[in-house]
Amino acid sequence: MASNLAAQLSAIAATSTNTLNTQKLRSIHAISLLFPPEVAAAQDTDTIFSIAIEGFRELCQLDRRFLLYEKGLFSEHSKNVDRFVLPQASAESLSKSIDGFLQLLCGRMLLQPALRALEWLVRQFR
Repeated sequence: MASNLAAQLSAIAATSTNTLNTQKLRSIHAISLLFPPEVAAAQDTDTIFSIAIEGFRELCQLDRRFLLYEKGLFSEHSKNVDRFVLPQASAESLSKSIDGFLQLLCGRMLLQPALRALEWLVRQFR
C-alpha cells in the first residue's frame, strides 16, 4: 500500500500547480515586477507585503477609491491566503476584487506606488 500511495503522491506532484510542487513555487515566487529573480526569490512574504503597503498607501492618498481594497487585498489576513486552496466561491470573489483593483489602477500603472502595490498581487495571488 505504501508504494501505491507514493506513486499517487508522485503523480500529483508532477502535475501540480499548487503548494505541493515546491520547486515550481520557488520559480513562481521569483517572478517580480520590481526585482531581478535572484533578489525576488530571497524575499519573504512580510517584505513583499511591506513594500506593497507603502505603495498602496500612496495610491490611497492620490485616490480614496483605493481604500475599498484595504480590508481585502491589502490586509494582514491576505498574507495567509492561498488562492489555489480557496473554495470556488471565495476564489471567484478574490478574482473579482483583483479585477476591480486592476481597473482602478490601470490609469496609474507608470507610477512607482502602483508597481509596488501590483507586486503584491502578482507575487501573493499569482
